[in-house]
Amino acid sequence: MKLPVDELCALVAQAGVENASKLTASFEKQLEESSTITIDTRTHERVLLGLAFMNWGLANGVWSTLDNTKLRRDLMASSKNAIVLKVTRMLRRGQLPEDIAFMAASIDEQFHKFVRGYYIPRMNELERTGGSPDANAVLLIALEWIQNALGIPEAVMTRLVPSFLAESTDFAEIESVAEQVNRAVAERQKKGILRRFFR
Repeated sequence: MKLPVDELCALVAQAGVENASKLTASFEKQLEESSTITIDTRTHERVLLGLAFMNWGLANGVWSTLDNTKLRRDLMASSKNAIVLKVTRMLRRGQLPEDIAFMAASIDEQFHKFVRGYYIPRMNELERTGGSPDANAVLLIALEWIQNALGIPEAVMTRLVPSFLAESTDFAEIESVAEQVNRAVAERQKKGILRRFFR
């Protein structure tokens, strides 16, 4: 059985970017209420990117239980590419292909900086301290990236984050789509065991 990795990752990207878009509207509203920061194009793009990257982290957390390292890496890479493309098309809707390609390359670079500079170090820190890499932890990593990308003062984040976290609780769809991969792998392994047992 060949897992439809690209198809499943496209579903992850769809759910992830839709979720990021909803959270972006909520974050921007609270940012305006908590500060004098203007929501311009650059601010909107950084917030959307951070929250889209967060959804990749949520899916990756679901896949972290998979024993198949190659499959896990393929899922991480394919879902990253799908999310980058989905966000780019959302932000550059109706523009020329070369403009879309240029922005996709820029977003891909920012994604790698997010993963290497924030996601991996924070996940390693959680592991060392016995913390839980749950949805809230991944969301806080995304908020840290957004804060640094936009230079949001710590005092503003202190006012904003508690209420934003209280509203940001619906991650079921992205995790449900990612879980489809785990179920498919488990089913494939189960069939393999039965074939060996009854041959």
